[in-house]
Amino acid sequence: MDVYFTVFYISLIFYLLDIVERWGDAEPGPIDVLTAMTILYMLIVNASTLPVNLAIIIKEISMEFFQFLNNHAGFGSDDVSLGYN
Repeated sequence: MDVYFTVFYISLIFYLLDIVERWGDAEPGPIDVLTAMTILYMLIVNASTLPVNLAIIIKEISMEFFQFLNNHAGFGSDDVSLGYN
């Protein structure tokens, strides 16, 4: 779930930048302003969630490598990496 939120969050940043960039061509309408304000509000309110999600994603990816660094990993004698501890 963290990956989906992080991808959605980053895509909203690019979408907001696209909306603001188009304002230079013509006068923004009320829907454009309302959309930009809503996206910006959501980005500001949930800004603290992004670093936590990135830390969780990095931790989960790195655990796959650190789990199998010892010589007994994946065998019956390794109760810790198999989750039997």
